[in-house]
Amino acid sequence: MNCYYCGTELIHKGDNRLDNDDEYRDIYDMVTYLKCPRCGATVETYRRPIHVISKLHTVREKDAS
Repeated sequence: MNCYYCGTELIHKGDNRLDNDDEYRDIYDMVTYLKCPRCGATVETYRRPIHVISKLHTVREKDAS
C-alpha cells in the first residue's frame, strides 16, 4: 500500500486485536498500523470480522431485491 500524500510504500508497524475493546469488538476484530518513511503520515486500517461482513452482504442483497 502506498502513502496517500507522497506515494511512498508504507511500512507495517504492527497489528492489534480488538477482542477486548468494548467500543470496537462488535464491528472490528483487528487494527493494522502503517507509517510512511518519507513524509511521516500514519494509517490505521480496521478489519471487520467475517460474521460482520456476511451480515452486511445479506442486508445488501435484501435491499437490492
